[in-house]
Amino acid sequence: MSDRAFIDTNVILYSKDARDERKQSIADELIAGGLRDGSLVVSAQVLNEFYVNVTQKLDPGMSRQDARTVCRSIASVSCEPATNETIATAWDVQDRFALSWWDSLVVASALLARCGRLMTEDLQDGLAIDDLRVVNPFA
Repeated sequence: MSDRAFIDTNVILYSKDARDERKQSIADELIAGGLRDGSLVVSAQVLNEFYVNVTQKLDPGMSRQDARTVCRSIASVSCEPATNETIATAWDVQDRFALSWWDSLVVASALLARCGRLMTEDLQDGLAIDDLRVVNPFA
């Protein structure tokens, strides 16, 4: 694998949620650093989840235009599409690690992008999935 870091939806959401300044600062640094050095990876799924949550659920939320600007900026580095290979890999991950379907898709995207780290608070910190290591940046 590599130094590439897959960023899950919750990290991007925290970067826009001022209710927790510590998490917002950590998320901002992760995203800015990944954009700067080109190591950041997301998937179409992650950007879709971010867009819906930040425009419809977060209070206060973001305008659609502002949310689209964030999505475009993050996707400009590396955005993994959902493909037949992603789905097949997610099935394998789900069966081997008993993860939810949505988490399995995130893991599959990170594996296919050859990321070394998956930055999320939704999975067990330190969990090894093949060559991918789950890291909770807020722990």
